[in-house]
Amino acid sequence: MEDLKQTFLPIIEKEYDEFKSDMLRKTKEEIFDDYGIINFYSEIYEFLENSELSGRQYEILIKESEDGLLDSMWGEYLRCDYASIGNYEDMEDFISRFVNYSEENQEAM
Repeated sequence: MEDLKQTFLPIIEKEYDEFKSDMLRKTKEEIFDDYGIINFYSEIYEFLENSELSGRQYEILIKESEDGLLDSMWGEYLRCDYASIGNYEDMEDFISRFVNYSEENQEAM
């Protein structure tokens, strides 16, 4: 599982850094308007960086990262009424549901 985490972390870090660079090129007003997505990306990135997920979760998230993991999570967050990232338990629940949803979609293909 540690190998999977070591594979996963650079992927998520790269995507987060690219997002951050894109945001910093925007005007102050655009950044202010994008507070929601900035907060989401920052909170999810920090959670994923500091959490220990299962091997299955890492495998699915690595596969999902081919299309932009944080972007996919943001879309799911906006789509779902249940989604919350207000605390650790909420983020854990969101990640778990996202992984299950992604796994179902990967199997359907």
